[in-house]
Amino acid sequence: MIFYYKKISKFLIKEILDKTNLLNLIKSKISVKKVGNSFFSLCPFHKERKPSFSINKIDKFYYCFGCGISGNSIKFLMDFNKLSFIESIKELSLINNINIDLKEKNINNKNIKYIKLLEEISHIYYENLRKKFNEKLKTFFIIKKWSFSIIKKFNIGYSSNNIISNLFINNKEKLLLLEKLSIIKKINNKYIDILNNRIIFPISNNYGDIISFGGRTLINDKYKYINCSNNFLFKKRYTLYGLDKILNKNNFVEKLLIVEGYSDVISLTNFGINFSIASLGTSLTYEHIKIIFKITNNIIFCYDSDIPGIKSYYRILIKIINFITDEKVVKFIKLPNNEDPDSFIRKFGVNEFNKFINNSKNFYDLLFEFIKKDIYISDINGKIKFIKKILFYTNRIPGNLTKKLIKKELISKLLLTNRLNLLKVINYNFNYKKHKLTILQKIISLLLQNIKLYRLFYIPYNIKCMYFNFKLLINIVDLCKKNNNINFNKIIYLHKYNYLYSYLYFLYKIDDNIINYKILDEIFLEILNKFYILFLKKIQKYLIYKSKKNDLNKYEKKKIWLLNIELSKLSL
Repeated sequence: MIFYYKKISKFLIKEILDKTNLLNLIKSKISVKKVGNSFFSLCPFHKERKPSFSINKIDKFYYCFGCGISGNSIKFLMDFNKLSFIESIKELSLINNINIDLKEKNINNKNIKYIKLLEEISHIYYENLRKKFNEKLKTFFIIKKWSFSIIKKFNIGYSSNNIISNLFINNKEKLLLLEKLSIIKKINNKYIDILNNRIIFPISNNYGDIISFGGRTLINDKYKYINCSNNFLFKKRYTLYGLDKILNKNNFVEKLLIVEGYSDVISLTNFGINFSIASLGTSLTYEHIKIIFKITNNIIFCYDSDIPGIKSYYRILIKIINFITDEKVVKFIKLPNNEDPDSFIRKFGVNEFNKFINNSKNFYDLLFEFIKKDIYISDINGKIKFIKKILFYTNRIPGNLTKKLIKKELISKLLLTNRLNLLKVINYNFNYKKHKLTILQKIISLLLQNIKLYRLFYIPYNIKCMYFNFKLLINIVDLCKKNNNINFNKIIYLHKYNYLYSYLYFLYKIDDNIINYKILDEIFLEILNKFYILFLKKIQKYLIYKSKKNDLNKYEKKKIWLLNIELSKLSL
């Protein structure tokens, strides 16, 4: 029997938050000190020497001035104890003696009829596999070495002869539901199964409810594997295949092995490796990363050794680097050519596969490899380019200790024994004929050289900045928006007879050889984001100074709250 959670009312959440003593809750987990009228602690979510984790006893809100994390008592338990929202509500209700009944079978739940129908469809596929176990299917499962026990564990089925469409041909209501769930589709007034003539893999959410299906062809088809399309139950960017099997045993695990597809997870489980999940392709999303890091601190990626698989590692690195705190471990496995986890473990066995797990590469080693490919580092200019690229990425790492150790590793890799010389190289930043640019000048320079970047420009939190360069930047962006065909020559012509002519020309001519134009959009957004963070922190610092003197008005109190939220968003 599957249970469904009731919708939790806002009144219940408010009651829990009102009754919870946030200060006492945090004190039960970490050491807290009173400083004046405020309470501070070393942040439990990042490494630091001086306390920057503040707790507002009255407003029941915490905020870290170091890493930007913030929230209420529910959020604290979710982040600190790695609990789900429901689990946090349960724990706080027990602390506060609030009687709630969250878990019950709710027949009025709007999604139950769809989930029940999907369970029924899964059973039909499973039974059809047993009935239609022909030579093709037999050969497939023998090659895969999948026993009936593993088939049953993952509810593997088979679709043939448009079984679902034909079975419900006289049930219009169910046909419409199945069409909405992308299980069937209508072509020339006739319904057909989307996954017809394929081996079927049910896809479940974290609670074990079936939300969709994937299929593998047994014939030469353009697409070997396909999933049903996204719908209101199934969102691929939030779904990790096999995760429900792991969460069924434990909410937090020692490590997770991330692979590409269903077959990889099933074969690895078949050989006793019970900590693998699949991202359903090579596209790992930010949502996937957040989900994974709530379950474990130790991630190992093992994608196929083909070109798409190896290329995806670089894309994953660029995303995941923003989440690597000091307690997080991220590693990558490179299998031999033309191998994937499924084929490798079947050919060479679990012991050989475990050797690859034990010898997996740290994320920074892989990052060095990717960047080193395009740069000749035998001369000093190559070393400068290499270091700048490495620092562009490593400076995004939230873990301060991890960041420092990677920089030390950088020294040893480049055989740079003179630390002072390295620091000079690191501090080299957009210099041109001894002119060191401000962060706003860097942004304007990039924009003038690449006009299309104006489309990425944004202003968070309704910033009202009176800096000369910021006003100039706004004017240039406005010009670009009004004229799609504008270029630097047209911009400079408009200022031909005023003082801005030579200044704009100077910024345009600055040549920064470090920039990788393949990731120019990311560089522009990174620098723009950095400016906003620095600017907002200046305002925040001033407001905190005023708050210590109890000199904040209502508007400023609200402003500091919104500033904290905006800074936490920008720092992600």
